[in-house]
Amino acid sequence: MYDVSCVNKQVKGCEIHLEEEKQFALEWVKSIRFSGTRSEGDEAVANDSLKGGLNKRMDMSAIPFNLGFYFDENLREVPLSKAEMMKGIEFLKKQIPIFQNDKNEVAKIYGLMGVYLRIVKELEESKKYLRLAIQTYESTSNDNSLFVNKLRLAHTYQWQKDFYTSNQMFKKLMEEAEICDERRGILDFVYQHYAKNLFDQENYDLAISYFHKALNLRIQKGQKDLIESTEYAIHICKGKL
Repeated sequence: MYDVSCVNKQVKGCEIHLEEEKQFALEWVKSIRFSGTRSEGDEAVANDSLKGGLNKRMDMSAIPFNLGFYFDENLREVPLSKAEMMKGIEFLKKQIPIFQNDKNEVAKIYGLMGVYLRIVKELEESKKYLRLAIQTYESTSNDNSLFVNKLRLAHTYQWQKDFYTSNQMFKKLMEEAEICDERRGILDFVYQHYAKNLFDQENYDLAISYFHKALNLRIQKGQKDLIESTEYAIHICKGKL
């Protein structure tokens, strides 16, 4: 078991980054800016900040639930606390009316819900909210976030073992990321998660080749946590041969 917390950038192998939505290159699964080991005092501060909603933009630091997870031996996210994650999902859902006039914020909430619903294995609900995110982003000029949520949806199909759909989606997204300059910054994520898609199909040799593609790009980026994550994935994959 590979222990990772999405709330701590210092934990090895964490694929979750705390950058703003606009920093698309580091966006795959958005994290939460809070500590899962908050004291009661910090909890009170967070709760106080919610008294009129989350203000004009989605303030991820205001979510008072632990949405951390780790990667297991099958390279899948497992919630540190499923109950906490379910509460976090419900919390996000309640924010939607607050941002009903801001399509980008609503779409971001849909996307986050889709990610966490997948992690708690509510896969049909995950697809529902990721499709809503995609539909909403299609009515905006935010093509980068649209791309990210298509990637997330492919990941949910993978978890459902609908590999016909996931393979098609990943390949199409990979082709786009390889030729489009605006997508180049996330190409390592596309390779990494396509490799996981292959891993789930027990196509370990091909999975390793795509993990290495991701690793090469991550070495160029010089981001230690991403490098360690991919090295871990390669280690697990080689153990299956």
